[in-house]
Amino acid sequence: SRANKSYGNEEQTMAMCTKLLLNDIPISIAFEDGKVINKIWGIYLKYDMDNADITLYYMPENLVKSDNPGVVVTYFKCTGDRYLAVVGNITKEEQSAVINLSKVRKNLSNVRDEWLEKDISANDGKINVKIPARLFTIIGF
Repeated sequence: SRANKSYGNEEQTMAMCTKLLLNDIPISIAFEDGKVINKIWGIYLKYDMDNADITLYYMPENLVKSDNPGVVVTYFKCTGDRYLAVVGNITKEEQSAVINLSKVRKNLSNVRDEWLEKDISANDGKINVKIPARLFTIIGF
């Protein structure tokens, strides 16, 4: 049981997860909104993340580019030649960005926003995202 029940609402949990997921830091359901954590775990299970190779957003070899420095991308090469990208807004304001995935996967025409559970068109391997302050989305391709 949490000592302070006001901690751990959805917005706070999403903000926390943005930093953790972008840096591949394990998370716990002890002090946050369980729905958020369970959804992340479900996506990570789907992509077999225990066997994925990671490229953190700050690594020089990161091939996924954002046109906005406030929106960063950590991505994973998963089994079955699949990729999962955590796209995070590290600012205190809503941000829009064009994310270029074409260097890791050629001829992309669409991707799956696993967090929002919808398909997104990827013209020339580029997707447009709008992410609220301190939050993230998770893109599969």
